[in-house]
Amino acid sequence: MSYRRVIVGTLGAAGLVATTALASGAAPAPAPAQYSGIEHVVVVIEQNHTFDSYFAGYPGARGFLSEGAVPHLPDGLGGTVTPLLYGSDDPPAGPQTAEQAELLSNGPEAARDAFNGGMMNGFVSAQQTRGREADLVLTYHSEETAPLLWDLASESVLFDNYYASTMGGSLPNMLNLLTGDSQGLEVETKATLAELADSEFETLFDVLTEQEISWKFYVGQLGGTSGEAVVSRRYTQPDVPTPAAMYWAPIMAMPRFWIDPLLAPGLANQEEFFADAASGNLPTVSFVLPLPTDHPTTSPEVSHPRLRSILNAIVKSPSWENTATFVVWDDWGGFYDHVPPPDGLGFRVPALLVSPFARSGHVSHVQHEHRSVLGFIVDRFGLPDFSTAQAGTADFDEAFDFDKPPRPGPLFASNLLPATPVGADNVNRVTLLLYLAALAAVATAAAVLIRRRRSAPEPSSLLSSDAGSGDVQSR
Repeated sequence: MSYRRVIVGTLGAAGLVATTALASGAAPAPAPAQYSGIEHVVVVIEQNHTFDSYFAGYPGARGFLSEGAVPHLPDGLGGTVTPLLYGSDDPPAGPQTAEQAELLSNGPEAARDAFNGGMMNGFVSAQQTRGREADLVLTYHSEETAPLLWDLASESVLFDNYYASTMGGSLPNMLNLLTGDSQGLEVETKATLAELADSEFETLFDVLTEQEISWKFYVGQLGGTSGEAVVSRRYTQPDVPTPAAMYWAPIMAMPRFWIDPLLAPGLANQEEFFADAASGNLPTVSFVLPLPTDHPTTSPEVSHPRLRSILNAIVKSPSWENTATFVVWDDWGGFYDHVPPPDGLGFRVPALLVSPFARSGHVSHVQHEHRSVLGFIVDRFGLPDFSTAQAGTADFDEAFDFDKPPRPGPLFASNLLPATPVGADNVNRVTLLLYLAALAAVATAAAVLIRRRRSAPEPSSLLSSDAGSGDVQSR
């Protein structure tokens, strides 16, 4: 059955259908023997960082600090810029539309200027000539400034040879992840949205639907996007602000995912992810675009706790023992990386594998890119090959160890509070308030007890004046 099926629902009917989740019990096709223990795949999509920006000094990985390759990059003005450890002065998180200026330019032209014919020395000048925050280009993190990510790497698999699929930003790389090809779309403009609205290419989710394999794309910004505006093409109008998530999760720009009664239930909000994980109802394939995501307009102090809550939700889920979770960053974001990418690919980006079968603390040097994750899903669930889903990709056999029983899931704790139940934002706030109220109650009870002890009368006075009653009464 083709995704070009006749759409019989109206927007109103689709809204009713969308409230019913796809059945999570659909039996997938036989898996390759080595992957048979994996029944759920989760892909968490973070944004706009290179490998060096987070793991420059990670032991055993190819970072510029680990390899002693500290750069001095020309700024295009006669000076040079050197790496700077991340501070806490990044811009605060906030809602973003595609029309808001990026801190760094991450488009294909900026990427080619940064690449500079393979010399990898044009990163600063690429931003300087575009009027962007050139000093931000060489900002990097350490274990102290990105403790969650380094903790993740020590507990799971870190890939130091994983690349964006193409030179450029979120849209073409997400299309490679979801379809195996950029579909000729490189830039994030309203004209691109118009092309997406009229597109007929197959995505992973069309194929999963045709094979009756359950899926959901959990989008943190889903509530800020109007399905009616997508279907009516209103977002393509010059004076209508475009939700950035339409470029970060391009199926949101395709009307069929809002009105087709077989596809619409797959678009879900972030809160639904936590509910599905807690109840053991994660679909066979899940994609998660968090809010906040790890975009340079959001500081890690804000975005990393969200990633922590997502991973802890998976670890605590009844589905943990048969789940493989890939955490990937969609594109380079304008940041520096010292390793020249292979022909046809974009810059290195961070990627991690979290699973009870993942090799703990392993750094993988095998070359991968976004289409590798797509190819893994295609292979694992026996999907018919489509587009270029597996072209030029490597498998992940080396990252798993299926000879051992599944490991218990590690809980990734906050630096500020001990590990607590995770859930949607409102649930987390209530939980924190309950903890604080409990602490306050204990402190109050202790103070009352101390006051009572200090003011307690002599033991003989504790007897009632009515000695004949035989009762002892405390005051």
